[in-house]
Amino acid sequence: MKRKNGEGSWGEKTIKGVVYKYFRDSNGKYFYGKTQKEIKEKIKKHEESSFVNIRKDDSLFGEYMKSWLYNVKQKSVKRRTFDGYEEYFLNNVVNFDGFNISDMKIQKITPENMTEYFNSMAERYALSTIKKTQSIISQCFEYAVDNKVIPENPC
Repeated sequence: MKRKNGEGSWGEKTIKGVVYKYFRDSNGKYFYGKTQKEIKEKIKKHEESSFVNIRKDDSLFGEYMKSWLYNVKQKSVKRRTFDGYEEYFLNNVVNFDGFNISDMKIQKITPENMTEYFNSMAERYALSTIKKTQSIISQCFEYAVDNKVIPENPC
């Protein structure tokens, strides 16, 4: 049975006379078992093993964001938009003299760190500048989540 919102689908399949249940996730990966409980355990084990790679990336946030900006974002936006992103990155992340997140390991950044960072920005910048910076940083974190560098977006 197909589920909404790309959650995957459940079904049954007979293999050599034995009826197995299966779950197909949104990426097309199948998990087979005799019971739903068994399948859910396999899914959980698979998800845990896929996040093992997360702990191995110990790059600094500034380096990661620079790589994301020049290797990913530059190719997907117009030149003028990229110039604005680059300016926000250089002025508000790399050369920011308040709470510095660029020298923190991307794995160690927490929502509390981000709150402290944006509060320190609020002492110097207008709300529109803070919102634009938050938007760009959040996009970078979402890219990191999608690539299993971090488990969730701290923004």
